[in-house]
Formats: sequence, C-alpha cells, structure tokens
Amino acid sequence: DSRIIQTCLDALERILEVGETLKDQSPGLINPYALNVEEAGGMETICDLQSHNLDDIYHRSKRIIDKFFGAEDEEIDMGENFIGYEQNDMTVPQGGFNF
Repeated sequence: DSRIIQTCLDALERILEVGETLKDQSPGLINPYALNVEEAGGMETICDLQSHNLDDIYHRSKRIIDKFFGAEDEEIDMGENFIGYEQNDMTVPQGGFNF
C-alpha cells in the first residue's frame, strides 16, 4: 500500500515538473497539470497524505504542495482606503487608573 502511494507521488511530481516547463506556453502562466490536479480535487488527497504514518510519504506530499501549489509570496496592496495601525499610535493616559 505505501509503496504504491510512494510510486504515485513520484509519478505525480514528475508530471507536475513537466507542467512547469509548459507554464510559459499556457494562458496566465499556470502549470496546466497542477490546475488539472486542483480541479479534480487532488489537493485534498495530497494534503491528507501529510498525516500518513510514513515520514517519506509525508515529506513527498509536503514537497509537492510547497513546490507546485504553495502560495506565492505576494505583497498585500493596502491601497489608499486601507486603515492601518502602527504600534506607536496609542496614547496611554498619564497617572494610571482611578477606580
């Protein structure tokens, strides 16, 4: 059972690597095979494998998620309507509290 899972993860990783080479040719610069896996619900299965009792299966599934489905490091556009708070914005009353 675990050998079959390891073989499938290895094959999936290789397929997704081929998809990375096709990314430049696809609309939106998206890995077409990663998109197919995601649309078929494969992400849930890969995520579920991270709780497998074999460390190798955990590491392979984590590597696939991080490499092909991981969130990009994107900066959040705050825009002009964003209300932000800085740590130094708070004023502390002098003299403490009176009860």
